[in-house]
Amino acid sequence: MGFSHVPLPAQITLALFGAALMLGIETAFGQSVAPNASPDGRQDARYRSQGQLPDVLIQAEEKRGLPREKPPLDLELKQDEAFSPLLKPEDEIRYKMPSEIAKVTAFTPGLSQSRSPLPSSHWISEAGQGPLRRLAPLKQLSEVYELTRSEDRSKARWELVVVDGGGKAFKRWNGQGAPPELLDFEGRGDDGTWVKAGQVYTAVLTYVDGAGRAHTSMGRPFALPGVALPSDSGAVISLSSRLMFQTEGGSPKLSAEGKRLLGEAALIVQRRYPGLGMEVGAYLSRKEAAWVKSAAEICAKELAERLSLSASAIAAKAQLGAADVEERIEIKVGK
Repeated sequence: MGFSHVPLPAQITLALFGAALMLGIETAFGQSVAPNASPDGRQDARYRSQGQLPDVLIQAEEKRGLPREKPPLDLELKQDEAFSPLLKPEDEIRYKMPSEIAKVTAFTPGLSQSRSPLPSSHWISEAGQGPLRRLAPLKQLSEVYELTRSEDRSKARWELVVVDGGGKAFKRWNGQGAPPELLDFEGRGDDGTWVKAGQVYTAVLTYVDGAGRAHTSMGRPFALPGVALPSDSGAVISLSSRLMFQTEGGSPKLSAEGKRLLGEAALIVQRRYPGLGMEVGAYLSRKEAAWVKSAAEICAKELAERLSLSASAIAAKAQLGAADVEERIEIKVGK
């Protein structure tokens, strides 16, 4: 079949189209177009001889995805933020007595109850467990007299006396030269007696220099809230009556300091004298028998609760009209 009846421009177009079918073309989308020819080429020749177009097979060679860009993930996360409230320390517990702690998860229930004997401070001085008071005579002297290196101390002498509230000498030290920097006061006087709880004591220093001039300095008065002394059968724990009770009200009520002292006394009994009988005595200067008796009973009750004992397990004794220097709450262990 010829192309004589077809215009020249159309003939050129058909010729170009046929050439494209033979060579194959690549589309704008990355696809190749090729004639569906047989291996020996005879089928294509038959189509051309008949003036027909061969079949076209289009195959995709690659795929192009849609472009997309993800923004960077920038989130500040605190992994332990949910647990931070649980990790905070319970600072307020350090300022409470065990009897004031109601529900605290940091302690076992046995230690967070009001009967726990654990104290919050060491107010009771135990005889034989170290010095009850450490005195500083050299520092005390420096408040009234300044020692110099050129001073002749070979003739100097000193004396330190601990006097009680009545001005009576209780314990005495002396020596030559300058006084020592420190002196340990064990609590026992020259006559063998021990200090009394609540009694005021003062250290008085007298220094005579090389020229024979005397210099006297009085230290700061001190008192012991409680004293525990060993006895043949157990111990005697004396507590200052001035700290034990509230000043307001007509009937005796334990003060916060009184509860602390009884709590510490219970701890001493529990650690050193378990299983021994006890008696609480109130030696007060008041003349009201009912008041003094009630004071002894509430002390015995508080002590029994601290030791997880029945109220009747500790006897109470009242003595009214005691001298001021003899006032005390006394716990006899191993009566």
